[in-house]
Amino acid sequence: MMILRYYVYALLLGLVLVFGQCTKAKIIVIRHEKEILDFIIPNTTTNVVFNDDTILIEVYPYVDVTKLTPIVVVSDGATVDPPSGSTVDFTEPVIYAVTALDGSVAEYTVTINKNLSRRNDIEDFRLVGTQQIFEREGDNIFIYVPYETDVTNIKTDIVVSDLATVSPESGEFMDFTNPQIYTVRASDGSEKDFLVTVKRSPWRKVANGPFAPRDEHTVLVFKDKMWLLGGWVGNCIGSPIPSYPDDCNTLTNDVWNTSNGKDWDCVSNEGENPWIGRHGSGVVVYKDSIWIISGDGHTDVWKSGDGVNWELVTDEAPWGQRYGPYVAVFNDKLWLIGGVDWWNRDGDYVRPQGTKAFNDVWSSINGKDWELELEFAPFAQRGMIHGYTVFNDELYILGGGTRANWPPYSVFNDVWKTSNAISWTRVTNNAAWLPRLHHNIIDYDSKLWIVGGTTNSANLNNDVWYSENGGISWKQLKHSFFPITHASSLCVFQGKLWMVSGFMHNQIWVLEDTGF
Repeated sequence: MMILRYYVYALLLGLVLVFGQCTKAKIIVIRHEKEILDFIIPNTTTNVVFNDDTILIEVYPYVDVTKLTPIVVVSDGATVDPPSGSTVDFTEPVIYAVTALDGSVAEYTVTINKNLSRRNDIEDFRLVGTQQIFEREGDNIFIYVPYETDVTNIKTDIVVSDLATVSPESGEFMDFTNPQIYTVRASDGSEKDFLVTVKRSPWRKVANGPFAPRDEHTVLVFKDKMWLLGGWVGNCIGSPIPSYPDDCNTLTNDVWNTSNGKDWDCVSNEGENPWIGRHGSGVVVYKDSIWIISGDGHTDVWKSGDGVNWELVTDEAPWGQRYGPYVAVFNDKLWLIGGVDWWNRDGDYVRPQGTKAFNDVWSSINGKDWELELEFAPFAQRGMIHGYTVFNDELYILGGGTRANWPPYSVFNDVWKTSNAISWTRVTNNAAWLPRLHHNIIDYDSKLWIVGGTTNSANLNNDVWYSENGGISWKQLKHSFFPITHASSLCVFQGKLWMVSGFMHNQIWVLEDTGF
């Protein structure tokens, strides 16, 4: 054995001498590492999550998982099965076995699901515990709430896209005094910001009035008080107009007033006034008196200097029977324009058979003597415009029509103006608001206003529109919370705009804020 050892040593020494250099011995280490270091699916967007011996991979729903070719990076010297670069069906989880140099094996369960999404949208945004109107313009969300809502500490209820998250989270209490930014993060990591603005309505509900719900009444300001007169308070099927049977209380001639808009006094009850209860009349203040003109086919004119004692000015005005004429005070005269006629020559109510409409223009300086200024104005025949408006010393007509709830109907959204009630100019043929009748118009805060009404599909509305340039263009004041209605009544009282009653409610609302 010793001789053999020396022989091997001599042989090795000889090799060194032959090659003229020393060689280093290579030491082979048997490794035991067997990890999957990376799992890549080329040309496919993925979200990969490693967790011990499981790998979860999310892909978009459109990816065909039945034939994917992943690149699998494993520990140095280790091998993997299925091999890296081979095509695999991932319909069900797949076991990848990694074998180390020392022969030990580690198994990894690879699961691919289609939960990856780029959707990062807010689908609904609610404020808990309050009425609200939700509107959206792109990534801007507007939520309108009633005037009395405390927006400084209000809980949210937010619905976002599936698999997405939102910050601040749904359920948090937030201060919406100023707009807030909400960030929605999709499952693929993409983010989108939304600006959420909460607006308190400028309209405040004052009270429910002590009077019966009604429409086509009139509210006006007279002797430093707000007054309410007459209107339609019920429905008597088959009742002729203007003849009212004793057991039918469709129309009223009661009178109310208030000095603060909330507390109302009954000046006279139904039946206590000499003029017949009515709706669709023109009621205005002229020469320090309240005037009641026409309505429901009546041809009479009444006036009162105190709202209690009434004088019949005439019972046979020349403009004849009509309903819903446009009555205004303008250029120191009374004006009656248009209206509709539902009566035959005998005075019988013939509404089902047809409607005659007018576009004539009448004026009077005393309510008794009327002059026909225009037999045919340039605008189409119409009526049922409640209130009137004078803006920049010009009289305006906004919309109106002949019918809205059964054909044939005619309703308009045009705007006309005049400086003398004889020569008329069309401001626009199609305003931004829908064609309508039984709406209210008024001028307030250097603006023209139009509120509610009935559109040509017989829908009631509670929309509010205003124009700052004489009816050329219109903006919608979206955040109103009073009921959908028509034939309510507007007036400017104590420097504010008021809306009182309407079909069929007796609510009182005031516009508290004009800073919109």
